[in-house]
This record gives sequence, structure tokens and C-alpha cells, in this order.
Amino acid sequence: MAVPYLPPEIMSRIFGWIHPHTVYKLRRISKGLNSLISSGAFGRENLAHFFSAPTTSDAITSSVANEFDCLFFKLPVAFRTVYAEKYLSKLTHIDWNHEAEMAAELPREIRLLSNLKTLVITSSQLRGSIPKELGLMSKLNYVGLWENAFTGEIPHFTCPQLRKLLLFSNRLTGCIPQSICRLTELTELYLHDNCLSGPIPCEIGCLVNLRALMLDHNSLDGPIPHEIGNLPNLTGLYLDHNQLSGALPAEFGNLGELLYASLNNNRLTGAIPSAVTNLRNLERFDLRDNAGLTCDFSFEVMQL
Repeated sequence: MAVPYLPPEIMSRIFGWIHPHTVYKLRRISKGLNSLISSGAFGRENLAHFFSAPTTSDAITSSVANEFDCLFFKLPVAFRTVYAEKYLSKLTHIDWNHEAEMAAELPREIRLLSNLKTLVITSSQLRGSIPKELGLMSKLNYVGLWENAFTGEIPHFTCPQLRKLLLFSNRLTGCIPQSICRLTELTELYLHDNCLSGPIPCEIGCLVNLRALMLDHNSLDGPIPHEIGNLPNLTGLYLDHNQLSGALPAEFGNLGELLYASLNNNRLTGAIPSAVTNLRNLERFDLRDNAGLTCDFSFEVMQL
């Protein structure tokens, strides 16, 4: 059945009043309608009918995703671009949790949220790769995308103010990018429960402000780098359930603030350095299931 021709301005007025969730399903009716609905101009007009643009007095924090926020993850680029520029760009903090309606990829248009400092979207079935644009957002100081279904490699992060990077419980693969080791303001790095492989970068020792390092439950291999001893503020170190090998470096004894260390279920070998007894604040030191480790001294908090 042929679709009668109507001038674009008439079609825009008619279809502009249809909810975005529905109107974008109508693009297949004709090429002309697809061209109209996929345009930025239509996106602006369509959204204006259903959603008021934020004012300067509106909150700059979003703790609950509304229906349009969820559509931002699913609708075409034109809609995402308009919505990001007009309705999300003022936000400095996003904290969305358990949003099953998202269940899509994190859009590249996230880069348009130029004021964003905190991005936390957890347990929301996000999938696909983490867009490289996220790693270029200069104002970010907290990224939390845990308990989703992200795949692929961790993008390079160059955010100079980033303090927390929490990407645990996804399906991320590849090596730990060295760019992370240049984030010198980082205090928490949680990459556990993924499918990461390769060695722990020696440059990890550059993260002098790091307090918690969680890399457990991956497939990391190679030795624990000596540079791990250059982390004076580290209180929690979790490297268990990997394939790490070689000796425990003597520099481990330099971690004077360390409270918890889990290195169990690896392939570590050799004598445990006596320098670990210098760790007076240590409350738990788990080295179990490393068949090649030996020890000729006693240390109350150590589990072998």
C-alpha cells in the first residue's frame, strides 16, 4: 500500500505528538518518514512535547532514571544526541541502579555530558563494549559500572581527576591498560570478577594514592611486580583466584598501611620474605592454595 506524500512540516506536526518509544518504530513505513524521524530537528520537537528542558534551578544529580533516560540507551543517534545535549548536559552526578529497562549498550553520546563528575550505572544489564569516549571525559572523578554484562577490553582512561574506577563483575577481557596506571589521583581500582588476562603492569606502582586494589577472580598471570611496594596508602590488596606466579616480592613489606591482603589460589612459589612481618597493621594475610610457597617464620595473621 502506497503512503501518500505529505510535506515534511505537516508530517512533523502529526508524528511529533507520538511518544518517542512508539514513533521511532514507525520509521519503516517509508523512506521519507524514516528520514524525518531520524533527524535531530524532529527529535527536538518530539521531545519538547513530552519532556520539559531543565532550568538552571533544576537538580544536577539524577538518582532515579526516568523513562526518557532509559530510552537514551535504545533509540537512534539523533534522539540520543538531542536528549544528551538538551536534557542531560547539565548533570554532574548520575547514580542509576537496577534499571532493567536499559538492557542495552552505553551510548557513545555519553561524551556530550560534559559536566559529568560521577557516572554510576549498576546492575542494569548494560552490554557491549565500554565506549572509548567515556575515558576521555575530563571532569569524571568516579566511574562505577559494576554488575552489568560489558564485554571487550577496558578503554584507555585519561581522566586526570578520576579517583574511583569500579568495573567489577562484568565480562571484560584483555589486559589491564597502562593508561590506568597514569591516573595518579586514583584511590580505588576494582576490576575483580572479570575475564582479564596478562600481567599486572609494573606501572601500577605509580598509583601512590591508591587505597584499594581489587584484581581477584580474573586470569592474570606473571609475577607480582616489585613496584607494588610503592603504594604507601594501600589498605586492601586482593589478587586471589588468578594465575600469578613467581616469588612474593620483598617490597611487599613496604606496605605499612595494609590491612587486608588476599593472594590465595594462585601459583606463587619460593620463600615468603620475612619483611612481611613489618606490616603491623595487617589483619589478614591469605596465601592459601599456593603450593610452591615456603615459610621459615611465624606470623599470626598469615594463612598458608
